[in-house]
Amino acid sequence: MKIRKTIHSLREDKKGDAMIVVLVVMTILVVLSLTILLSASTLLGSARKNVIHERLRTMVVSFNETITKEVVSDEETEIKTYIKTEITSKAWKNDEDRSLKITNGLTSMEDLTEGYTVDVKMKWSGDDYQNYQELEDYAGIKLFITMTAKKDEEQYIIKTSYIMRYDNEDATWRWEKEESR
Repeated sequence: MKIRKTIHSLREDKKGDAMIVVLVVMTILVVLSLTILLSASTLLGSARKNVIHERLRTMVVSFNETITKEVVSDEETEIKTYIKTEITSKAWKNDEDRSLKITNGLTSMEDLTEGYTVDVKMKWSGDDYQNYQELEDYAGIKLFITMTAKKDEEQYIIKTSYIMRYDNEDATWRWEKEESR
């Protein structure tokens, strides 16, 4: 008889059961909401990285195309004159890095590109360059231009190499693009 009363009292005492069910359901909803929020945050961070990477790639590729046009141009350009003068005067040593500062008048590149930086490094290489006397001696030297665009921790790099050909008829230097990677 005592057992019957205990079972009967348990059946009738259901005041806290509904509250427990509500708390369990609310906990499940909160966990699902946090999971969705975490997924959205991860996707947004990944999308931001992709946008930065694509901007860096576009920036480096377009600058590389511009510099390549200047270097391989048949006409005398400012960059070609600089390269030729520095190499032939022996002021620019073989395998020595030179930085190229890109500006638009008085405005620096970083100001123009909203915090993105573009770094251009050049170096040249030639065999037995110490004995070069005439312009035609420089035929076959290689010019390497490395462009790096950076934003925060992301960066994109393109390396382009050129080979110098000497035209005996015109007594001029002519750079030919070898490869970009």
